[in-house]
This record gives sequence, structure tokens and C-alpha cells, in this order.
Amino acid sequence: MAFKHGAIIVRNGKQISSGYNKRVSRPFYCRGGDFSIHAEMDVINKVSDFALLRDAELYVVRVLLNDENEIIKINSSYPCHACRTKLMKVVRKYGLKRIFYMSHEDSRVD
Repeated sequence: MAFKHGAIIVRNGKQISSGYNKRVSRPFYCRGGDFSIHAEMDVINKVSDFALLRDAELYVVRVLLNDENEIIKINSSYPCHACRTKLMKVVRKYGLKRIFYMSHEDSRVD
């Protein structure tokens, strides 16, 4: 079983981007090694036009999957320091309206 994060950006009721946590490898000439891209950054990096972020909402969820990739449980999630910093820049620069993280209390993190 494994926890996975997913994220979507919605504007005017339509999904404009989706993303998820993933591991990627750097090329050898960049000193190699694996690193992870968090769902929040993946979804923003996939937006074709940053003007679409104005008045949009970002939703992030963390799920526990079984070996068949079926959702067993939805868990609380919150941004790491780097993602939080980057998201606040996106809010200021591009006008992202709200950011929601799934929690047991179903509360919102802006």
C-alpha cells in the first residue's frame, strides 16, 4: 500500500489541469539522482497559459491505495514549505483564487 497525492485546478467549473506526485531522474550531467515533484507543482507546471490561473481554485488530496491502485482511504494533506512558498507566489502573480487541502476536518488552507 502507498500514499499518493493528486491535484487539480478548476476554473469556472471546468478542470484546466491535473497532476500528481512523481519521482523523476536528473540526467547524469546534472549530477544525477532522483527527486520528487509534488502534486501542487506538477499541476501548475502543466497549465498551458498562466492567465488561466486567475480566479481558479487548486484542490489537493492524499489517498491510500492498495496493491490494485484502488482508493482505501482519503487522508489529511498539507503543503511542504517549498510548495507553500511557491503557491503564495502563484497567488500573488497569477491570481489563483483559493487553495484547498483535504483534511479530516474538511477545512481550507489559503
